[in-house]
Order: sequence, then C-alpha cells, then structure tokens
Amino acid sequence: MRPATHFTSAVRSVPMASIVAALVALTGSGCYSPKGGWFPGPNSAQTYYSTPMEPVTIRMVNLCANASAAEPFFEIDVPPQQQFSYKFVEGGGDNPSLTPDRMMWALKPIGSQTGRLRNTLSVPPAACRRVDYTLRAPGEAIPADPTHRLRKDDVQSTGRPGLVPSSSDPNIYDG
Repeated sequence: MRPATHFTSAVRSVPMASIVAALVALTGSGCYSPKGGWFPGPNSAQTYYSTPMEPVTIRMVNLCANASAAEPFFEIDVPPQQQFSYKFVEGGGDNPSLTPDRMMWALKPIGSQTGRLRNTLSVPPAACRRVDYTLRAPGEAIPADPTHRLRKDDVQSTGRPGLVPSSSDPNIYDG
C-alpha cells in the first residue's frame, strides 16, 4: 500500500498559501506604479511619473462648484525625476456635503513602489472630481543630488575641468 503523500503535500501547501496571501495583502495595499500596482482597480492608488523630457502637472477639478467654469481644488507641478501618487478614500472629509471624501497623496522618487501617502486633503465627492494630466515644456533642470560627492577634477572643486592626477602623486587616492 502507498503512503499518503498526497494528503501530506496538501497539508504542507495550506500554510504556505496562507503566508503568501498575507504577504500579498500587506504589500499590495501600498504598491504604487503607473499601471496600478499589484491589484489595479478603481479604489487603488494612481501614480504619474515626471521626467526631464516629459514634466507633468496634475490638476484636480471640482465639476460641481460652478457649472460654467470648473475650478481646480488641487494642482501640483511634479518635479522631474519624481512621481506623484494619490488615492481617494470615501468619507473622512471635513464637510459632509461639499468635501465628504479624502485624498491621500505623496511625491516620491521615480520608481518608488511602496510607502505611505502622508499628505491628506478633503475633496469633493467622486461624481464631482476630474483629474487633468498635462505635460509642461521639456528641459527643466533636474534638482542636484545632495548625496553626490564632488571629485577632485570637477570644475566646482578645482576651477579647471578634467585634471587627472599624475601617477607619481603619492596621494592619488586620498580625497
């Protein structure tokens, strides 16, 4: 008679499946990408990238405030090399009739897929919101990286670009 390997393998796979489901539930709630993360849907976070060649402005408009001209309630020029992630949450606004919902948002470096949306704003209900995505003129300067260390031959440090230390210099590798 064969041992009951089918039963034991099924029992082993149940804890593994529950562990995988728990990890997906924990990490899927804060996953940001332009395609919507792991579980894209109408209630998931949205993300827009801004690059030096395609800098982005996001404007959110209240369609219910004035029928002749929709007025923006939020606008942000996303800096190049940053992403704008946001999520609308039903309820939690400061005015039950005008701004009953809440928007959570954050600016992060491009490619950030996890983290918390730390900024909040009371927003109009879903039927009154429109998100406008516009591209600005390309060529904006990318902010300097504050962690970048200057080399000895940088123009800023020596005033003369391209100087290469001679091989006879005993301090060739000292900064």
